[in-house]
Amino acid sequence: MSSKRPPFTMDGWNKDWIIHGHKLVCRSCGAGQCPAVDEQPFRHTPTCEISNAGARYPWRELNDILKEGLADARRMLH
Repeated sequence: MSSKRPPFTMDGWNKDWIIHGHKLVCRSCGAGQCPAVDEQPFRHTPTCEISNAGARYPWRELNDILKEGLADARRMLH
């Protein structure tokens, strides 16, 4: 089985995460992460169901989703 993740969509990302103030927060366990540490894997609580999926970098995921959306919008305009 491949360990590579499928591309994330905004809907999929929103199922796991929410931005609350200046932090990104896991919807399952409530742990948070500031953007200043986006290069570190997200640290969930020990009992979090999402943490079973392996290391995640939700700020990077969001950045990639937004970049792809912007690129798609640009392609549609030209």
